[in-house]
Amino acid sequence: MATPFELTQDGFELQFAASHLGHFILTNTILPKVLAAGSGARIVGLTSSGHRYSGVRFSDPNFQEPGSYTRYDAYGQAKSAVILYAVALNKRLARRGVHAYAVHPGSIQTNLQSHVMQVPPEELAVMMEDAAVRVMGMSLEEYRRTNPWLTLQQGCATTLRAALDLGLVKREGVYLQNCDLTTDAKWVREWATDPELAEKLWTLSEELVGEKFDV
Repeated sequence: MATPFELTQDGFELQFAASHLGHFILTNTILPKVLAAGSGARIVGLTSSGHRYSGVRFSDPNFQEPGSYTRYDAYGQAKSAVILYAVALNKRLARRGVHAYAVHPGSIQTNLQSHVMQVPPEELAVMMEDAAVRVMGMSLEEYRRTNPWLTLQQGCATTLRAALDLGLVKREGVYLQNCDLTTDAKWVREWATDPELAEKLWTLSEELVGEKFDV
């Protein structure tokens, strides 16, 4: 999360590769086994409310344009991609009884923010306040006052519902937060749920990894 700029050995921006491209290859490769499990199988990806910071940069996903990289733009892109991938999977798999979801587990005290904590204090304060306003629509202080940290057990709950609740397939949407499925644009941005953008991401992902997946 919010790492300094880095490219993987394959030349991909690190957060995009870790949150999306790696899962794109792995999931598409093992889909025959998922489909063999039969109707009711689930694919659950971990996204974040941070997707509301920014969408996928289709023309420059690896931030090659000089000066374009910011930690949270890259994080937002990566987490938006997780949701779009779930949309694309559902288009391909729902008719066969297999559904995909993208889960925001909530704010949990883990080492996820270890890279953020290495930013100099004054720069960190500005960066975190900007992220809070763009993602949550309120100051960081206000958000923490109304949304305390979750325990690890609480943080597992939304993921478990996405994986296990059979009733979800009767409802619209792919994005879950606070243990509930939502399509409210306040919580899940259109740039992360638009079917056309989902197909555009699928094509881009195939081009980047150099492999076609006939799903």
